[in-house]
Amino acid sequence: MIKSIIKRFMGLSIRYKVPLVIMSLATATLLIIFTAMVVNEWFVMKENIEGNIEAQTRIIGANSAAALVFDDTKAAAETLSSLSASPHIVSAILYNKKGKPFARYMRNHTGKDLSPSEPVKERYYYKGNHLIASQDISFDNRVIGSISVTTDLNDFYSSLKRYIAYITVIMIFALIGVILLSLLLHRLITRPIVQLNYLMSLISKEKNYSHRAVKYTDDEIGSLVDGFNNMLSMIQIHQTEMIKSGQLASIGELSAGIAHEINNPINGIINYAQIIANKSEKESRENDIANRIIKEGNRIASIVSNLLSFSHQDKGEKAVVPVHEILSDSLELTERQLLKDNIILKTDVSPRLP
Repeated sequence: MIKSIIKRFMGLSIRYKVPLVIMSLATATLLIIFTAMVVNEWFVMKENIEGNIEAQTRIIGANSAAALVFDDTKAAAETLSSLSASPHIVSAILYNKKGKPFARYMRNHTGKDLSPSEPVKERYYYKGNHLIASQDISFDNRVIGSISVTTDLNDFYSSLKRYIAYITVIMIFALIGVILLSLLLHRLITRPIVQLNYLMSLISKEKNYSHRAVKYTDDEIGSLVDGFNNMLSMIQIHQTEMIKSGQLASIGELSAGIAHEINNPINGIINYAQIIANKSEKESRENDIANRIIKEGNRIASIVSNLLSFSHQDKGEKAVVPVHEILSDSLELTERQLLKDNIILKTDVSPRLP
């Protein structure tokens, strides 16, 4: 049974666990306090009523001593009748030194005399809703009789019931306050965790790592949120790098395809230009054009080679190149276009450039 309850409790959502634990502990605490207060009040009231009846019994016993000494039953009855001023006392009986009833008092509306027929040794004993107190009566250091006084406990129990009802109302309001407080604490404690769980489900579903959890506190839950957000940032960075790597790989494949398509015809162009250069006279215009075609074709072939190197992600090799040659070649490529637009370009390149 207990294992089943624990198993069901462990399967509950944390949004229900926290309020349930708080309310259970609060209810148990309030119940213990309630029990302790009621028991304490019972003992206090019991001690008070026993003290009061003992005091009255002692006073009546002392006042009845002379009547016992002089065997005056009328005086003893008058002394006992003074108990009518105490509404809780329902009967009283006075015994002589032989233990025989000497005088008796009974409230008018009391139907049955609950006084014991003979003296009792107990100072107090309870009989139903009544408390009977007994005490010896002494004169000149010798026992001349005893007295028993019976008091009604209905008011005692009524007062105790009113006290229990009063405490019960207070405990109910306290429990309501605890429930409201537990709901508030539940929001403060479980809200970040519930939202974190929701965010995890959302990210798992959408595969969108740009989401971030909101940090509400600087405690362990706040540290958990920081760690979760840092993890998302790292995943997002790795995801971006993977996307870039995929894009670069696609570009590399495209470059390889283009390079292969260009490489074959450019080789043919270079070969045909070489044939023209071989058959033409040196320093002739045809020879110069053919050599330029060969040179630019080789440049295209070099570009194609670089594209192939990029597609294979090979590491580039550094080399020293003459800057003035690169500048001269670049100007030669644009010289014709500039002349068509009536633009004259003058260069002044230092021969000391590497």
